[in-house]
Amino acid sequence: MATAMSFNGLTVLADYPEASFTAPGWKVVYGRDRAVCVILEAWARRWHAQIEPIATSHRDNWFRPRERRSSTKSGAFDLIGIHAYRPPGTTVGTGDQSNHRSGSAIDINGHLHPYEATVSGAYSDGFTQAERDLVRAIADSARDAQGRSIGRSGLDFAHGKRDGMHLEIAPGTGAEQIAEAAAAFEEEIGRSSTAAVWFRNAFGHDVARFQQFLKDGGFAVGTVDGKAGENTIGAVEAFQTAQGLEVDGRVGPLTRGAAGLDGAVIAGGVELPDPGPTDAAAQGLEGPIVQTDEI
Repeated sequence: MATAMSFNGLTVLADYPEASFTAPGWKVVYGRDRAVCVILEAWARRWHAQIEPIATSHRDNWFRPRERRSSTKSGAFDLIGIHAYRPPGTTVGTGDQSNHRSGSAIDINGHLHPYEATVSGAYSDGFTQAERDLVRAIADSARDAQGRSIGRSGLDFAHGKRDGMHLEIAPGTGAEQIAEAAAAFEEEIGRSSTAAVWFRNAFGHDVARFQQFLKDGGFAVGTVDGKAGENTIGAVEAFQTAQGLEVDGRVGPLTRGAAGLDGAVIAGGVELPDPGPTDAAAQGLEGPIVQTDEI
C-alpha cells in the first residue's frame, strides 16, 4: 500500500504528533516534529509582532483535540486564531492531501484572511500590500544552509485557491533542509529543533510550569509568565548549581528530571497570566465566520 503524502511531499500523519509549541495567547499548536515546530513558531511570532496579533481563544480550546473548535464547551462562538495539524477525514480545503495533514502548515487568523474557495463574490485576502509583503517575507525567512527558501505563503496559490491565512513548508523540501532552516531559528525562539530543550527566549506552558516550580522553591524567577527571560534563566542556573548539574541555563531532560517535572505533561498546577477576553468577545462577534475548522 502506497504511503499517503501531502501536497508538499511529506507523509501524512495518522494522529496528532507529539511535537508542539505555544502560540501567543497560550494556544498549543501541534506540528510534524520538533524541527517543523521551531519553524512554525518563528513564523507565528513574527506574524504576531509584525502583522497583527494572533486572535486569542477561550481556555476551553487551548489543547487538542479542541484547538480547532469554533465554539466553547458551553457553545459560545470562539475564534480559532491559529492551528496546524488536522487529523484524518478533514473536509476543508484540499482534504487529506492538505499540508496540514502532514503537520507542516499553519493557518493564522482565518476570520480575517479567508481561503478563497470558501468566499462568494470578489476575493479579499484582508491585507494591505505592505502586509502582503510582510507575510511573504515571513514565509521566505525559513532558509536552508544554501540560502534556499523552504517556505511558501498561501497568497501565492493559484487564483481560486488563494489562502491569506496560510503558511507552509514548500513542496519538494527535504528533511535535511527543514533541519537546517529550523536550526537557524533556535536562538530566536529559545527551543532546540532536535531535542526537548528550552532556553533563553522560550515561551510556553512548559516554561510557566518550570517557573512555578522555581518560585515555589525560593528561586528568584520573577513573574510566572511563560517567558524565559533574564530572571528565569538566572533562576534555572541557580537551580542547576544547587543540583550539581551542568550550569548552562538550558532546561532539558536532566534539569526537568532533577525538578521532578520530566514527562509529557505540558501544563498543570500553574496559574497562567490571563490573556484577557477572547478576540471573539472583544470584537462582539457571534459567527458564523469563515474559519478552517472541522468540528
